[in-house]
Amino acid sequence: MIQARRIGRKTGIAILSALAVALILGIGIVWLGHDDAPAAFDAAMEKAKRGDLDGEFDVALMYEHGDGVEQNPAEAAKWYRRAADQGDAASQNNLGTLYETGVGVEQSRAEAVNWYRRAAAQGHGNALCNLGRAYEHGEGAPQDSAEAVRLYRRAAEQGLPRGQLYLGLMYDAGTGVPQDAAEAAKWYRRAADQGDPQAQNALGYLYDSGRGVKQSDIDAFNWYRLAAEQGYANAQNNLGLMYESGQGVRQDDVEAVKWYRLAAAQGVATSLFRLGVQYYSGGGAGHDPIAANALLGLAAAAGETRAQAYLDQGAKLTAPADIEKAARLRAEMSRPGNLLDALDRYEDTAQRGDGG
Repeated sequence: MIQARRIGRKTGIAILSALAVALILGIGIVWLGHDDAPAAFDAAMEKAKRGDLDGEFDVALMYEHGDGVEQNPAEAAKWYRRAADQGDAASQNNLGTLYETGVGVEQSRAEAVNWYRRAAAQGHGNALCNLGRAYEHGEGAPQDSAEAVRLYRRAAEQGLPRGQLYLGLMYDAGTGVPQDAAEAAKWYRRAADQGDPQAQNALGYLYDSGRGVKQSDIDAFNWYRLAAEQGYANAQNNLGLMYESGQGVRQDDVEAVKWYRLAAAQGVATSLFRLGVQYYSGGGAGHDPIAANALLGLAAAAGETRAQAYLDQGAKLTAPADIEKAARLRAEMSRPGNLLDALDRYEDTAQRGDGG
């Protein structure tokens, strides 16, 4: 644990995959609820009170995530600041993330950039990425795609998957550098080989389309699967499309529905649409006009224009009772985190003949 924590503090690599902010911003590493977390907090506090940088960082991190102590973002900011003022790069980066998100401090993108810049000057990988994103999007810093590329490259050359991914995205889009799909593929692959799901999906898409690499349905499928199995929603959608079309794998509507469900639960409009079509056509989900209508309605609301075309034609319901059931199911599925549970409850009820 100590070694992992120390590696995390020095490099800014985040391993708390359950926290989206940690993944996006590289906040750091926490004690994942171990029984000895309160004792670990007490030990860290003793070190912190003596001005020990590791202790100050650890106390801040535990306050931030509520490990071994009641969660207190303001206390986290206080202890990060103590270490940051002494020049600790990881604390400077993490304090920047608090300012960027407005957690524990008043939100200030300019102040976030100030701290990212200090950490980046010491070569801190995630700070380089965070500062790069500020320049890329013009948030807290002047918009400057070329500067973003320079910062991402520094992080990428350290071997940081996040930096490699971001650099690949810039080459893929031709933002801040001449567009170069082959160079994008190179950087995606480096991040993908380290398990980054977004890079795995992006590399899969290059194989899918034959951009920057030799077109290969099998390679596309394999990279999509690796990302999908990590819960990456866009890859789950893409894997569903591969199964539905039989591209790179034997055609299997049931398997397609499995992956569409997972992606739809995360709000992917295309998966909501394709899942609705499966219920409409009676493919891998079984024919159910009410479920089809409810899912297509959610897809249309999410901006999937093809869904509205289905609703205007064959998937349109006419019986008042069916319209009411679909509206009720759609409302239940639209509650955050409730799509699959609501759909499963509806199907169980329908199979029992209770009227949905």
